[in-house]
Amino acid sequence: MTLAARNKAMARAYLEHGYALTEIGREAGLHYATVSRIIKA
Repeated sequence: MTLAARNKAMARAYLEHGYALTEIGREAGLHYATVSRIIKA
């Protein structure tokens, strides 16, 4: 999976499916603040 695809998947999980940033971060191995920055971009 490319970084762009990963970022899109994280944004979709947050915006469309309602997952929390901490949940997404835990699964991706990233800090929730990093996930937040990715989703904002």
